[in-house]
Amino acid sequence: MRKRSAFATALDTFVQQLPIRAVVLGNVYDPTFSDDRRNFVGVLAGDRPPEPPAHEHCNSRDR
Repeated sequence: MRKRSAFATALDTFVQQLPIRAVVLGNVYDPTFSDDRRNFVGVLAGDRPPEPPAHEHCNSRDR
């Protein structure tokens, strides 16, 4: 049996202590490492639709 990493153990503990269920965890992976020259989908970041107003504060640098 494979030993769990400290991160896996800490994440499991954190999720178990959350007062809500169901918890869905996701991963955002950028294979281009933010190098637009390696963009393979053909959609530039500036071409994306505008963010909903509720999300504007998330990306604000003045938080």
